[in-house]
Order: sequence, then C-alpha cells, then structure tokens
Amino acid sequence: MQRTERMIELLQASKQITDHMERNDQAANQLMELNQLLQHLVAEMNDDHYDEKYLLERIRQAKTIVANMENTAENNYLMETSGDIDKFESLSIEEQAENNDAYHEKIDYLSLKKVNENMDKIMTMIESH
Repeated sequence: MQRTERMIELLQASKQITDHMERNDQAANQLMELNQLLQHLVAEMNDDHYDEKYLLERIRQAKTIVANMENTAENNYLMETSGDIDKFESLSIEEQAENNDAYHEKIDYLSLKKVNENMDKIMTMIESH
C-alpha cells in the first residue's frame, strides 16, 4: 500500500470513529471541529498535490483537539467510575453496559486514544519521508 493511501485510510478510520461519537457537553463543539478537520484532511490527501507542511500543521491541530477531548473523556470516565476504572473494567461487558454513562465515557475515551494513535502514525509517515 502506498504511503498516501495508508494516510488516507488512517484519516478515514479516525473520521469513522468520531462520526459515531455523540457529545452533549463542552466537547460537542470540539467534536464538530475535529470532524470537519478530518473531512478536510481526507479531501486534501485525495489531491495528488497536497502540501506536506500544511498537512503536518493540520494533523498537529487535530492532535490538540483530540488531546483536549481525550482529557475530558478520561476525567468524565474517572468521575463516572468513582475514580476506580480498573474495578469498572473488571466487570463483564454486560455489567459495564448497565452503567450507561460510565460505559459511554469508556468508549469515547478509548476511541479518542485510537484517533490519537492514528494521528501519530500519520505524523511519523510525514516526518520520516
């Protein structure tokens, strides 16, 4: 797989993850901004003449948004699990799902971690080229 195709694939995977997230708190605007940025990056990458410096700046911008959202989701997850994430995660999936708020925060937190990993992979691909 070519480098550009792989970067597009990582961006699309990240967009798919964030498309399934729903936020009703202060992160709602950040989520909307992140979705728009990811969509813009996919469009940029589909142009054979994209500027890697510009792309790197936008990836860094996306990482900043993701980091802020990830921090909020982690704090919410801690709050919803009364500060004991390990205890919550030791429950069966069915038991976790019974606590809808904690489970939702867990999914958002893990999803944002994955998006951040994808952005790191893209940055590495650009910087090592």
